[in-house]
Amino acid sequence: MQDLIVRDLFHSDLSTWNADVVNSNFSFTDAAAILSIPLRHRAHADIRVWQHTIDGSYSVKSIYNCCINLAAETNNVQQNIDWGRIWQLKAPPRVRSFIWRLVHQCLPTRSRLVQKGIPCDDTCVVCNELAETPMHIFFVCSKATSCWKLLKLDNLVRDLLVTASDFPSTLFAFFDRLSISQMALAAMTLWCLWKCRNSKLWDSVDTLPLVVINRARDTLSEWSYMQQAKHPVQEITHDALWEKPPLTVVKCNVDCVLFNNNSIMGYGLCFKDSMGLLLLGMSNYEFLRVTPSEAEASELLEEVKLSIARGMQSVIFESDCKIVVYVVNSSVNPHNELGDIISYCKQLLSLHTNYFVRFVRRQANKVAHNIARASLSHPSPHIFSDVPSGLNTLLLNDMN
Repeated sequence: MQDLIVRDLFHSDLSTWNADVVNSNFSFTDAAAILSIPLRHRAHADIRVWQHTIDGSYSVKSIYNCCINLAAETNNVQQNIDWGRIWQLKAPPRVRSFIWRLVHQCLPTRSRLVQKGIPCDDTCVVCNELAETPMHIFFVCSKATSCWKLLKLDNLVRDLLVTASDFPSTLFAFFDRLSISQMALAAMTLWCLWKCRNSKLWDSVDTLPLVVINRARDTLSEWSYMQQAKHPVQEITHDALWEKPPLTVVKCNVDCVLFNNNSIMGYGLCFKDSMGLLLLGMSNYEFLRVTPSEAEASELLEEVKLSIARGMQSVIFESDCKIVVYVVNSSVNPHNELGDIISYCKQLLSLHTNYFVRFVRRQANKVAHNIARASLSHPSPHIFSDVPSGLNTLLLNDMN
C-alpha cells in the first residue's frame, strides 16, 4: 500500500468511500473520521475558501469573531464567564458596556498605560499610594472599600481578595454571590467609582463614598423608572400553523437534526396532499460530519430527487432553515461544500418549473422535525406510507 493515494480510498464511482480499504489502513478513530466526510460531485473547480462564513468568502466580521473565540480558548477565565447575566443586567447599557471593557482590560488605568509604553506615574489617582490597577481601584483602594462597606458587601470583598488570582475571575466571583438587584447596584457602583476617579484626575474633585453610593442608587432608580414609563407596544404573535397546499399540489416538509456532536445527520420528511393526508413519510440517518446548513441542503436535495423519481408534478418544499431557502432562491452561489449541494439542487429545480422551495417557521414544520428527532430509533432508511398510530397525533396537531 506504499503507493496508495486518496483516490484509491473511493469506490470506482468516486462518490462513496471504500470502507474495507479505509478500515484496513487506518486506526479505528481515524477510519471513523474519514468515513464521516461526505463525498459529493464538485460543481466548481477547487479553490481556497474561508471556512468561517456560510458562503466561503472572507469578511472582517468573521475574522473578528475568530479572534474573540481564540482569545476565549486561550484564557480559561473567559470560558467560565456567564456573559448572559451581564447583558441581562437591569442597568443602563453604558454600564453593561463598561463591565465588558473592565473585564477585557480596556480601561486606561495608569498601570495599563505604562504597560502600553506611555510614560506616566502609575500610582492610584484617588489614594496616591499603590499602583493603579483595576483590582486596586475597584476593590482595594480606600474609596472603594468605604463604598462596599456602605453597601454591606465589604466582608464579601475581603474574602474574595484572600484567594484572588486576577481581576476578571475576582469580579465574576463577586457577581456570582450577589442577587439580581445587588448585582445591578454593584455594577452601577463600579461605574460611579470610575467616574469618581476621573473627576479627581481631570477636575481635582474628590467625591465622598456616601456621594458615590447615592449617585449609583439614584441613577439606577431613575433609569429603572424610565424603563417602566416607556410602556412598549405589545405585539400580538400567533403560532405558525401548517397550511394545506392547493389542489393537485403536494407539499413536502423536511427537517434535519444533528446528533453526537454533529457526527450523525438524522432527517425526516413527510409528503401531504391538498387534503392534508399523508402520502409518504421517511426518516433516515447517516454518519456524516457536516454543518447544520449542509445537512439541511443535503436533505432538500434528496427530497427533490425523490419527488422526481416518484413522478410528482407540482411540489412545494418547506424548510425551516432560512439560509438554505434564501440561497436556493437567489443568485448566490457559495464556493464551498454548501455551494456544491445548492448548485445541484438548483439544477434539478430549473428542470421542474412546478417545484418551489419555501421557508416555514419551526412551529409549522414540527412533524418533519419530530420524525427527524426519532430517526435513530428506526432502521435507516425507514419509509411509511400509511399513518402509524404513534404518528397520527403529531399529524393532527400539526394541521390544527
